[in-house]
Amino acid sequence: MHLCHPSTQRRLCQPTFRLERFPGYAEVMATAVEDVTRSWRDGQVIDLSSEMSKLTVRVAVRTMFSTALPETTVQQVADDFSLIAKGMFRRMVMPPLINHLPTPGTRRYYQAKDRLRQVGAQLIAERRSDDRDHGDLLSSLLSARDPEAGTGSASMTDSELSDQIFTFFLAGAETTASTLAWALYMLGRAPEVEQAVHAEVDHLLTDRTAGFDDVGNLPTVNRVLTETLRMYPAGWLLTRVVSRDTELAGIHLPEGTTVAVSPHIIHRREDIYERANEFSPSRWEGVKPDRTTYIPFGAGARKCIGDQFALTEASLALATITARWQLTALSDRPVSASLKHLPAPRNLMTRLTSRISADTAPGTAEQPVK
Repeated sequence: MHLCHPSTQRRLCQPTFRLERFPGYAEVMATAVEDVTRSWRDGQVIDLSSEMSKLTVRVAVRTMFSTALPETTVQQVADDFSLIAKGMFRRMVMPPLINHLPTPGTRRYYQAKDRLRQVGAQLIAERRSDDRDHGDLLSSLLSARDPEAGTGSASMTDSELSDQIFTFFLAGAETTASTLAWALYMLGRAPEVEQAVHAEVDHLLTDRTAGFDDVGNLPTVNRVLTETLRMYPAGWLLTRVVSRDTELAGIHLPEGTTVAVSPHIIHRREDIYERANEFSPSRWEGVKPDRTTYIPFGAGARKCIGDQFALTEASLALATITARWQLTALSDRPVSASLKHLPAPRNLMTRLTSRISADTAPGTAEQPVK
């Protein structure tokens, strides 16, 4: 059994995110957005983060497997990834010994990981016995061959495939959900920006679900997402291991040193961004983010391989949601960015108000559901 080097695995995954595959992915994204938003009712109260997680997990499942898993499985996957995401950031900053203590939280964390890997392993085994190209991410990963491997044509083992599925779900589902939750929350606190978004989506979409061809025609929506990722980058803390002795800002770093970089802190620096703590999407009008000071997806050789996938999904979802719904947080109390609330605001109860006419609304008005 061979094992792929991390750089080889990245090369094997790269074709999965080629631009020509995006129209197909966008169709899956639009269907998932349609399913979730059409299930909402006027006056309903939702947990915003939970609903965004439900949406992005559906997208992840369908783009990865092109398979309609049972609703109970999809919900379990969403719950497990939410639990892992909350636990992962805490575990990053805690000593390894603490992380292995048999606390209830630790047990739940590992149980969630085991369940997710079992789902992935089952689907990989089923697909190994089926040579058809299903047009999804898993088919792309299974058929990928490393062009630099020569006659060996290195491919990924089941274990490596499982790792990639796990990474994709965490990076492609939970982090996109957090971006959407923060974006919708911030729009609710910025009426002028929200009005500009409504004007844009009303003109472009009316009651139509946003599609791939719309992404480039949503400058206001995309600026909102750019600014949201500046203020609340889903990957708020990145770590790297020094591969050889080096020096950084006059400090000697021996080989093997772990270096932590916080996009969250960099994005809030007043010497880089004017009014850095203010939500101001207009700062991006005619401005491209600098790749050295704007790093919500990391940078360099280890930059997130699925950044355009995530941005496309977030753009389609935000445009469709704001075209159909006005979202109002039940509490006026600001949600602070803390370890408790990163990568996403938790228990953000939000009231839905339909923005479309009764003739086209998905169902009749109901009493608020808590």
